[in-house]
Amino acid sequence: KKKKKKKKKKKKIELANEYNLPLYVHERLAHQDLIDILMKKNKNKNGNNVIVHCFTGTNDDLAQTKTQLLKYLELGYFISVSGYICKSKPGQALREVIPLIPLEKLMVESDAPYMHIGDKRVQNGNY
Repeated sequence: KKKKKKKKKKKKIELANEYNLPLYVHERLAHQDLIDILMKKNKNKNGNNVIVHCFTGTNDDLAQTKTQLLKYLELGYFISVSGYICKSKPGQALREVIPLIPLEKLMVESDAPYMHIGDKRVQNGNY
C-alpha cells in the first residue's frame, strides 16, 4: 500500500511539473518520504509551488514537529493549518511552532468536515 501511495505521489508531481501547476500535498506520518520525493521529483526548486495541506506535525512531539516545519519552510513551501490547532492536547505542539511560520507562507483552512475545531467528534456530518 505504501509503495502504491508513493507511486501516485510521484505521478502527481510529474503532472504538476508538466503543466506548471501547484502541488497541494497532504502528508500524514510520512514527512521524510514526502520530502525525499519532492526533492527528487519537483522541478520547481524554490518550492513556491508546494502547499503542505493540513500540517499537524507529530502530535505532541514538539521537537519533531518543529524539525518538520523548519524543513518545509527551508524548502520554501507554504504551510496550511486547520482546526487541529484547537485540539487541546494533540494541537499543543503545533500551536507552539505556529509563530515560526512567516505570514506570507501561512494558510488557514477548515478541512471540514474531517478536521473539526476542538475535541468534538463529527458523526454523520453533524456535531
